[in-house]
Amino acid sequence: REERLDREVIAVGPAVDLERAGELGHAAFENVGVGVKVDRDDAEERSDGSIYLDSSDLELIKDSSTQLVGIRFNNVQLARDSVIRTAYLQFTCDEPTEEPTSLIITAEDAGNASRFNPDSHDLSSRTSTSAEVFWEPEPWKKVGDAKEPQRTPDLAPLVRAVITRPDWKPGNSIAFLFSGSGKRTAAAFQTENSPSPVLVVDAADTGSAEDKP
Repeated sequence: REERLDREVIAVGPAVDLERAGELGHAAFENVGVGVKVDRDDAEERSDGSIYLDSSDLELIKDSSTQLVGIRFNNVQLARDSVIRTAYLQFTCDEPTEEPTSLIITAEDAGNASRFNPDSHDLSSRTSTSAEVFWEPEPWKKVGDAKEPQRTPDLAPLVRAVITRPDWKPGNSIAFLFSGSGKRTAAAFQTENSPSPVLVVDAADTGSAEDKP
């Protein structure tokens, strides 16, 4: 389900073309939220390479062993020349966890990320962007919380790296990959109404017809 989420943007992310952003004006920017829609769009890869697609939660990152987590968003309606001010993933706490946690977030370096599959090493075999975002989340204290502590830092550099690829088209898919150490436990997709991760992007379309679907 595609959602519109209201949020006041109070900061401009790094590497934004400020001149273009000023020409477009604040009113031209919109927050677009896209949630995980099917169970094969979030996945965990264990240390032995096996893939788990049906979990009710996502351990970021420690489960029975340190793992790699992938989250894929479909029908992302961003043009190749969109001005991206900010982007983040909003998680919902599934289990309270407070241990020190340090995460590395990348995106799959592909113009249309394919759905996760049960093949061994499916996540780790995907090419990641050279851009990385580091996240040391605060403790998650209450089941059901979907607040600032459950929100990633700005992922605009990762989104830009994907949508500026020549094979990107509006409506394609973006996948994010999480590695690192420690543990935060987020809700995963189970049903249409489950509190699965949401990608929120604050962006403006410049109106170019070059990559319209």
